[in-house]
Amino acid sequence: MYRAVQMDIVPLPEGVYYIEYIVLDQFSRPITLERIEMIWDGQKAVFSGIEEWEGSETLQWLGWPDDRE
Repeated sequence: MYRAVQMDIVPLPEGVYYIEYIVLDQFSRPITLERIEMIWDGQKAVFSGIEEWEGSETLQWLGWPDDRE
């Protein structure tokens, strides 16, 4: 993580949440992943629009071809 974050365990209120990750490459260029909607009813989370998502994301190389490992 870029900065230290203090996290506390607290109950998540019911509602609709959006999860979005921004990953920085080795040159500090941001790569924004697709936003995911999560509906939390207090007991169960339902993720809309990602019925086939298995929990991973493939990143696309944006640098020079010679720099790729």
